[in-house]
Amino acid sequence: MLDLFPEAERDRLSNAVETALETGSVTVEADLVTADGTRIPHEFTGRRLSGPDGDFLGLVGVGRDLSERKEHERALERVHDLLDKTERIADVGGWEIDTSTMDVFWTEHLFDILQVEYDEEPPLDEALDVYHEDDRSIVENAIEEALATGEPFDVEVRFVTPADEVRWLRVKGLPATEDGTVVTLRGAVQDITDRKRYERTLNGRTTASTSSPASSHTTFGIR
Repeated sequence: MLDLFPEAERDRLSNAVETALETGSVTVEADLVTADGTRIPHEFTGRRLSGPDGDFLGLVGVGRDLSERKEHERALERVHDLLDKTERIADVGGWEIDTSTMDVFWTEHLFDILQVEYDEEPPLDEALDVYHEDDRSIVENAIEEALATGEPFDVEVRFVTPADEVRWLRVKGLPATEDGTVVTLRGAVQDITDRKRYERTLNGRTTASTSSPASSHTTFGIR
């Protein structure tokens, strides 16, 4: 029977059989090799058969083709990989709030943008602490309004890095509703510090140009 499986997997399958004999059952994934050499992923479940007195009678098993599930998993991996790369190219992080639990979810790149190290996403109140103390209420009020009204928001606020550098973020939120009730609040965060600095530079130039003294003129006449 082991000849139906790739040679590299046979020891693992033999161990699975031993486990079924000892514990009564086992489930293992392995590729089944067809006559033409095609490998088809399967899930195998084996159970020990015992007589009324507990005597060993044999093993019975069933296999399930996992091809469709594996293809779906690969498609999801491609989507997740694409989203991750897109986030990093655009320098945008994603977030979500589950309104039933108020649990917070951050994408990996949002951790990078905020330059924070957490083992997992912080609770909502701690998540708000990443923002500049003077701007924290702006984000908090925007979230509360979105949860209450179902309306999206778009705000620009500051945050302070662990190195005490003040940077700017654009924070957007889009509620998802069911039967008029907000069930999730999803959004994006983008670092716009460079844009803010450029705008400040332009404003400085405009102010300097407006406040500079008028050029001197010479008046002359022809007689």
